[in-house]
Amino acid sequence: MLTNEKRILLANDLSDSSCPAMKIVEQVETCAQSFSRLFDVPIGYISVTAMRDLDVSQPENVISARRAQVEARLSKFQVQPEIIVRFGPPADEIVRVANAEPQVELIVIGTRGRTGFEHIWEGSIAEDVIRHSSRPVVVVGPNVQNNGRLPERPKIVVATDFGESAQMAEQYAVQLAKNLGLEVRFLFCLGDELRSIQETILDTGVAPYDFDLREKQLREQVERDFEKKVEQTKKNGVNVTYEIRRGLAVDELPAASKICDLLITGTRGRNRLLTAFFGSAARSAILSSAVPVMVVPPTIKI
Repeated sequence: MLTNEKRILLANDLSDSSCPAMKIVEQVETCAQSFSRLFDVPIGYISVTAMRDLDVSQPENVISARRAQVEARLSKFQVQPEIIVRFGPPADEIVRVANAEPQVELIVIGTRGRTGFEHIWEGSIAEDVIRHSSRPVVVVGPNVQNNGRLPERPKIVVATDFGESAQMAEQYAVQLAKNLGLEVRFLFCLGDELRSIQETILDTGVAPYDFDLREKQLREQVERDFEKKVEQTKKNGVNVTYEIRRGLAVDELPAASKICDLLITGTRGRNRLLTAFFGSAARSAILSSAVPVMVVPPTIKI
């Protein structure tokens, strides 16, 4: 991990020249360059043209035009990326390149978070990449600040519920921090667990039930689990802190993004936190993030 043989895969949609679309394009490019600098690895700039937009009678002209379009974006890059032009379903081609090349460290992609009919055509690309990628995916959402740029020593917050998927995100974050000499802050949202308990009480009609006592016990258990993690990670030379918030993840994740530079999460949660990422309440939280969000798949090898 994080060797000079690795590279960042920058995936951009250049088919829409509107101001909102180009803003996301610039943020994705800035974010990818930040990771390139942090990891000291090159960038592969992939641009995919859907088959419906391909003129089969003159494919060479389409390829040349798309390559020229990408090259025009590279004047601000300190190190010139490798240009990768593909044709087909955008998400499929991005994932195919990322999964086929073991040197891809992570994918950087943007989303405008569209909903309804428009979401089917545009917003789902980032979602599909997240669902099928074997590498971490960094999503630059519509509310990202500072143009997606990361500082030299970014502050990292990892959202966790101690589920299997979250554990992979934790491990990747800790390894990332170890390689880059950073600190990690874990975040647990009690609200999701408490709401699950409340729903169980309503469904089963359990009474009487001391909800305040259960909340106290849950907080104490989370604190014990965190203390074990802190002790373990410190042995590996990584400084870890933690925070327990009472609210729901849909509210707490956007708030946490305002005090960090990178938010890291798994693809799904133990308590339905991210069961259908980009399709749940957590989708709204992630898309409201003020910083790029790194989504770590459960199948990643660290």
